[in-house]
Amino acid sequence: MLVPGVAYSLGVLFLSKSPSLFVGLDIASLLPTSNMTVAFTMLAKGNVRAAIKLTVTSIIIGSLLAPWYLYFMIGQYVPVDNALTFKVLGMIILLPLVMGILTFKYLRTKYTINEFNEEVKPLLAGICAWGACPQKLCRVDAAEK
Repeated sequence: MLVPGVAYSLGVLFLSKSPSLFVGLDIASLLPTSNMTVAFTMLAKGNVRAAIKLTVTSIIIGSLLAPWYLYFMIGQYVPVDNALTFKVLGMIILLPLVMGILTFKYLRTKYTINEFNEEVKPLLAGICAWGACPQKLCRVDAAEK
């Protein structure tokens, strides 16, 4: 509730004459979390399970409530294709979770839990952060090597 409220206040202050930018800011503020939340939690040695649960819950609830938030924030109902919303949610939440579970199960056939925790787990935060990095920022050109 805090982030959408701040976005709304900023929109009223600075974007009242640009309704499309105002709506864009509001939409961006409704889903303020991502896989980077999990990556930063890993890097900080925080509670990754809680971060994953909060991220998934936030994205699902925020996606479903977005049309109503927008109605109250900008005074107009914005129709949303629910089938497409569920398809996208499946691709950005369900698919990565299933792939993560399958990858973990595969790695558990190759490593004991202690080996996994010592050899593989320390690499996961960096891999997660690298995977979320925009290509322009992550790419190393041959000239830079």
